[in-house]
Amino acid sequence: MKKGGSSKATIDERFDRFVDRACIAVPKAFRFLGIKLAKTALGWHLCVLIVSFRNVLRDAFIHVRSEKDMDMLLSDTAEKLTRMTDSATGFFIKGAHWLLAIDEAGPMLRFHTLLFLLLVNSFGVLFTGKGELSAVGACICFLWLANCFETGYAPVCTGIRQRYIAQLLCSAMASLSLLLTYFSSYLQQRISVSNAVLQLSMILMVMVHFVLFLALIAFNHRQPLLLRIISFLLGVLPALTVAAGISLAMILSGQGNAIAILSFVRVIGLFFYFMLDRLESFYSLGAVRLRYLAFWQWLLTIFSLVPLMLVSWYI
Repeated sequence: MKKGGSSKATIDERFDRFVDRACIAVPKAFRFLGIKLAKTALGWHLCVLIVSFRNVLRDAFIHVRSEKDMDMLLSDTAEKLTRMTDSATGFFIKGAHWLLAIDEAGPMLRFHTLLFLLLVNSFGVLFTGKGELSAVGACICFLWLANCFETGYAPVCTGIRQRYIAQLLCSAMASLSLLLTYFSSYLQQRISVSNAVLQLSMILMVMVHFVLFLALIAFNHRQPLLLRIISFLLGVLPALTVAAGISLAMILSGQGNAIAILSFVRVIGLFFYFMLDRLESFYSLGAVRLRYLAFWQWLLTIFSLVPLMLVSWYI
């Protein structure tokens, strides 16, 4: 029994000595590692960040010296968080009111927005006379006509029975006006039509359109087959328009930073335009039921046409 007790005491002593050595060796090793790390550029910035964060925490809790102080700190923090949460909730509720108001305005808001953009673009064409700006104006005009058929605007819709077909055709003409302009600008750069960038971008965008069509429209048997086929064929136009914009941007990227930036801003606007066109088809012919559809249509209209107008004004 005595021998077993001495053995247990020996194990405890060895463990205590191991802990004592670890308490000395581990901080020493970490300190040495920190010194080596601080000698490097990245490590020095990391050490400064850690020390600064430690000092911030120390300054924040330096007045906490008892449990009573900690309770007061927690209660003050809870009150501040409550006020911040209330203010954030009020902000989002106010934003929701605006969202609902825009959604309730529906197509009529787009009607007046397109009319305003057409008026501004007309002044731009009058003062600059640029062909690309005229093409953007034609696009806005056709989109406005498509919106007239959607809202049933009497001066435009009178005598037309198939309003949805007319709406699709006007949307297609809007895309075609942009496609012809950007493709002609591409040809003016004396680049072959067999250019790899143009072909790759065309194949990529048509494949994106085809995949979206198969996923959301093609097998929706609740819609007439003819309308689904027309949607697929006409949807190729905005896809090719984006491809033409990408190819033109790649060519113009070597003509200076300003031209390159404006060209890629144009591509962003064309992507939003493609999303707008597909969103309307998905909602009309597909199984998509998006909340606040009118709001997203209005937002995509702004994000697509305004960049195209600005780029056409400066290039």
